[in-house]
Amino acid sequence: AEDVEPITNRTFFPAIHEALLSATRSIVVVQRSINMSDRPRLAAGQRALPGQPGGEVNVLVDDLITAHKRGVDVTVILDQTEGFDDATNDGTAQYLKAHGVRVMRDDLQTQTHAKFVVIDDELVSVGSTNWTGPALESGNEASVLVRSREVNKLYRDYVQALLENAAPYQKVVRDIWTTPSASRQPPKVQR
Repeated sequence: AEDVEPITNRTFFPAIHEALLSATRSIVVVQRSINMSDRPRLAAGQRALPGQPGGEVNVLVDDLITAHKRGVDVTVILDQTEGFDDATNDGTAQYLKAHGVRVMRDDLQTQTHAKFVVIDDELVSVGSTNWTGPALESGNEASVLVRSREVNKLYRDYVQALLENAAPYQKVVRDIWTTPSASRQPPKVQR
């Protein structure tokens, strides 16, 4: 790689924020979890400012929407395993879809645990950082930002392989009659 920049802990957000704002052609985000927050994390006694985002995750999600609006091809691939028991990504997926961003879910038989971003033809971020408040704002995380056409192509090829078994992300609605023994039946999908 021509350039590898460690982006650990609190350096992840500014590096990815800047990279998303700089994208000109395409962005692919593959994440286990993207969790937006309803309100900002504030210190004791601190008050939120008018219009203050719910957190750094919210800013990154809005960066994706802004990129889409300026003509960048944006795809987000999220985890949604077979049992549909984990609705962690539902809110973010619905928000992105409502703003025109393509949101996919990986193969239902496979847990997506990857955490990477591929931007344009030469930039990749890969590491341990989920897009969650705890990961971005207080966790110990280790990621890197790699500027390399060769590394970028490897991850683009990996994304193409993921998309072969992917489908549009759909929120699954469970009713009160669903029991563990009935879980073998196909879940109801909200359209």
